[in-house]
Amino acid sequence: MAEEKLCPISIEYFAEKRKFEVDVFIKLSADKFVLFGREGQIFGDEHSEKFKQKSLEYFFIRAVDFGKLADQAVTVAGIAISQKNIASSFKIMALENACVSLFNEIKAVGFDERALGHAQTVSLVTMNLISKVPNLADLVERLIKNSVRDERHSLMVSAMASMLGIAMGWTRHATLERLALGGLLHDVGKLNLPPDILAKGFEDLNKDEKIIYKSHCEFGRETLAKMRLIPDDVRLMVFEHHELADGSGYPRGIKDLLISPYGRVMSLANAFTESVLSLGPVVSTSNIKSAFDKMNGDHSAQFNKDCLKALSTVIGREWKKEAV
Repeated sequence: MAEEKLCPISIEYFAEKRKFEVDVFIKLSADKFVLFGREGQIFGDEHSEKFKQKSLEYFFIRAVDFGKLADQAVTVAGIAISQKNIASSFKIMALENACVSLFNEIKAVGFDERALGHAQTVSLVTMNLISKVPNLADLVERLIKNSVRDERHSLMVSAMASMLGIAMGWTRHATLERLALGGLLHDVGKLNLPPDILAKGFEDLNKDEKIIYKSHCEFGRETLAKMRLIPDDVRLMVFEHHELADGSGYPRGIKDLLISPYGRVMSLANAFTESVLSLGPVVSTSNIKSAFDKMNGDHSAQFNKDCLKALSTVIGREWKKEAV
């Protein structure tokens, strides 16, 4: 099955249907799947309870079988996917490959295996959503088309946000999917900024240019507000991803607990990712250590304590031993 494209589908979907409308598979490893149930087979309550106990939330189906599922029955991040639009664009397919490459780099650094594996599945779910919602796919393509670094930044913020959520004990798959989607879209407001401002580093901007730059948070929320399918939580993440716990962030300059729980996670995911990628294009142990020390050192007051604790968990025991 490794050679055939598979899409993750929530186990809850099949629990509600009480039977398999297509063949379903369970993921054993990054590239190994095993057939669990065949089309037409009954999926009983005992099966659902068994998977809950094992903390399994997704089956996998063949991509070519996706159109067989009932229209508007599959939801990702609270968004209903219409089977009328199942053609993936080339750019989104390329984005999926870039996502796999990034997760391989993160895995090599030694991040927590549970958080990493779960986050990778959530990322696949998110890519599946994007490829099947045309206006969302167009928006993501516009966001990442100009720069490989922008693409990697968006992908890593998405991955870090879902991993932080997992480490904080957030278990609802819709919550983690929204974190992943919010991370991917967090900089969408930059599409409204002048190219000359985007070409400069933030510290190189003058006072007026910084005001314009900071407006990308509001622009992002407004852009997503025009897409009624995007949940409020995702729009709020985009709006708050530069807020800081000590009140020094923007656009509102609010402190810690006044920032939404999603916003607190997104703020750390964004800052950590920016710190890592500013040190080099590849996710390496040394870059992760430098960024981790920065978040927990002079900048620790800028981030929620629970989020910082989750970051320490996500980094993984193996890495922390090497870093001591």
